[in-house]
Amino acid sequence: MKVSVDQSAFGRKYNYGTITIHMKEQQDEITFRHIKSPESARRTAQAKFVQSSKHKLL
Repeated sequence: MKVSVDQSAFGRKYNYGTITIHMKEQQDEITFRHIKSPESARRTAQAKFVQSSKHKLL
């Protein structure tokens, strides 16, 4: 899984952007637009996914 953030110049100035979650094998993706603090949301999404993946492996 990969989480990417896209911000325009306006988005960087006002701290808004788009988050895209690319699922395994890059075949599916989920996009969230107009997210406040997209870098923070990206870090949270990645941390939660890694956490859930560890539980599935146990």
